[in-house]
Amino acid sequence: MRSQTVAEKPNPQHASGGEVRSPSSYLAEVSPNSSAVMAFSVVADIADVLAVLRTAVLLARSFKTNLSVDVQGTKNFVMSPADDVYQMPVQKILDPIQARLREIMSSGMQSFVLEASFTAASFLAAGSIAVRVHTGESDQRT
Repeated sequence: MRSQTVAEKPNPQHASGGEVRSPSSYLAEVSPNSSAVMAFSVVADIADVLAVLRTAVLLARSFKTNLSVDVQGTKNFVMSPADDVYQMPVQKILDPIQARLREIMSSGMQSFVLEASFTAASFLAAGSIAVRVHTGESDQRT
């Protein structure tokens, strides 16, 4: 049987020493020892795919790591901290990807297979975030 520990959640409004911080600045901070490791595959609609891609861009920036996006029928999009695109607004980065997804949907597809892998740690020199979006029909493996 696992024991559970309940910890009090820190109040983002009050920092140590009585300093008041806004919730948005509190959430944007990344601890020096932060890490994220996860992988998943799901069937998703266009809104879910775009939400994952938005999150992937923000995580790549926060962890200062590479991002690779592979959308069926397009050249892989790769973003690294050294690229100019790294500082572009997220929506501008996602616009061409969103256009491609809408093009795929116009052919009758309503959902996508979304595979994502997040491996990043602020205390490591390297990490990677990879997102692959395809239709189930496009990737029949033998």
